[in-house]
Amino acid sequence: MTREYNLQCLYLFYPVLKQHIQYEFEPCDNDTISRITAEHPSVVQSLGKEAKRWATRISRENINVREYTRRLQVFQGLRDSGQKVDPNDQNGPDLEMKIEELKHNIRRSEFASKRDTKGGSLGSQYDVPQETRESPCFEPSVE
Repeated sequence: MTREYNLQCLYLFYPVLKQHIQYEFEPCDNDTISRITAEHPSVVQSLGKEAKRWATRISRENINVREYTRRLQVFQGLRDSGQKVDPNDQNGPDLEMKIEELKHNIRRSEFASKRDTKGGSLGSQYDVPQETRESPCFEPSVE
């Protein structure tokens, strides 16, 4: 039995569960509330965890961009000196292919970093302390 099969059986017996209704937020007339504040400590804790997660993702992508840029400069130097293949990887793809792949990876990491920065900025909307959002202790180690 798989999870999918179990879900199908559940939906068969309880069809109301299959109706996935998502309601949009509709403020009341003259509602001036634009920030969510925590009334319970667990809310602050969960928002803090979310902010840490976003900060870790942003940091990881920034580390990737730096590493890809460093490798790109090395490969471009090899190409400019007349090399066709990486001397450390004779059987691998040629330098042009590696350079294009690194450029693609840099673009992808920069996009992911910008996307994650937008997601991480949600912490400022939800009263997550600034030091939690920008603490350097949450930067991942380079593997």
